[in-house]
Amino acid sequence: MTTATDERTDIEILSELDFEESEPKCDYLECDQVAKAKIVCGVCFEGCELMCGPHTVTTAIMKETHPEELLVFTETCGHRPEFGNCEIVAL
Repeated sequence: MTTATDERTDIEILSELDFEESEPKCDYLECDQVAKAKIVCGVCFEGCELMCGPHTVTTAIMKETHPEELLVFTETCGHRPEFGNCEIVAL
């Protein structure tokens, strides 16, 4: 016999399982592509934000050509390190 409480629990469990199976998305504004890499904050080394393939390429170019430009970690730690002090890590 299933009660209303049991059904809600089943739905919650299924929602959690569905969330765990979904692929992480890019953290760039208005981008819903699948993340392929993350950039790690050069200040605290704990903050990191996810990037899709195209944003990873753009970030790598910025890191190489404009290492003094500031990057804002809006989704995690809030720091503003220079691109050159951050690391790009493949997922």
